[in-house]
Amino acid sequence: MDAFKVIMKFEETAGFTQEGLKSAIQADLSEIGLELIDFSYVNKGFNLCPEVPALNKKLSRCECIIEYKAISSAIPYHQLVLGGIQSLPQKYPYLDINSIDPSIVNLK
Repeated sequence: MDAFKVIMKFEETAGFTQEGLKSAIQADLSEIGLELIDFSYVNKGFNLCPEVPALNKKLSRCECIIEYKAISSAIPYHQLVLGGIQSLPQKYPYLDINSIDPSIVNLK
C-alpha cells in the first residue's frame, strides 16, 4: 500500500503542543477525506546550521504518514495535501514552518 510521507521542520512558538499540531493536521486531512496513518514528533531534534553558530537554530521535526488514495479533483493529490500542510500556521499559529519534505512510500 502506498502512502504519502511528509517531514516538516519548524520552530515552535508559545502555546505549541504536540497534540494541538496532530489535531490540526487531522482536521485538515479530514476536510479532503484523508486519514493520518502515523504521526511522530521530536522536540528541537534538528540543528538548522550547526557549522555556523550564528545562524544555527534548533528545529522541531514532525513526520506524518498520510493515506494515499485517488481524489476526484482537478488539483492533484499531492498539491491538495501540501497546500493544507503549508496553511497550518494560519489554522494552528503556534509554529513557523522551515521546510516540508514530501515523498511517496510503500507500507508493507
